[in-house]
Amino acid sequence: MSDSNFYRVQSKERETKIVHAEVAIGASGAPTITSAKGVASIVRNSAGDYTVTLSERYSRVLSMSVLLKAAAAEDLTSQLVSETVASTKTINFLTLAAAVATDPSNGASLFIRLELKNSDI
Repeated sequence: MSDSNFYRVQSKERETKIVHAEVAIGASGAPTITSAKGVASIVRNSAGDYTVTLSERYSRVLSMSVLLKAAAAEDLTSQLVSETVASTKTINFLTLAAAVATDPSNGASLFIRLELKNSDI
């Protein structure tokens, strides 16, 4: 599991770790990490379909949130599709408009926050 230094978080779950990233969205939904703690990379698989790779392995995902920052209103939601944080360190999620995978607009940003368990206890 992760050996990084973390600061104390109050949680009812043991060994809760928080990692996050800000991702700029370019033309055709291309993602670029602008800042991150614990996130190694993000790639676009297809329209609105993204895979995040973490810097380290964790035992499981406790929570994930994706916040969209855009200049104009966009009706997008996010959906966690799959995760393999204990082995390949990846998380696959969709951005959706009316239940259809859709890229955020060019110039938008995604703020990704993950709460992860760093123990099998």
